Amino acid sequence: MATERVSELLDLLQDGLINANCWQDEMPSQHALNSKQPFCVDTLSFEQWLQFILIPRLRLMIAQHQPLPSNVKIAPMAEHVLSNRTDGAKIITLIASLDKELQS
Repeated sequence: MATERVSELLDLLQDGLINANCWQDEMPSQHALNSKQPFCVDTLSFEQWLQFILIPRLRLMIAQHQPLPSNVKIAPMAEHVLSNRTDGAKIITLIASLDKELQS
């Protein structure tokens, strides 16, 4: 797995979320960020989870030269949540590419 490619995909995902008006300036509460549910479904939207949990954690792992997760399947959730959005296809494609890169 190439961490450079993962970093590139994270940048593209962030840009996609910004372009889709899904990027937020305000951080959710600490309680919302500490959810134990997958994707924090009980406290965050999927887009918030991407912005405030997934992207920062993967970037931190890369910066600290930690091994990245390899058993990831984020794309099915992205398809479930974003498939009805007109701008969702690009984000879904980026997440599928991220899944594939992390699994290789």
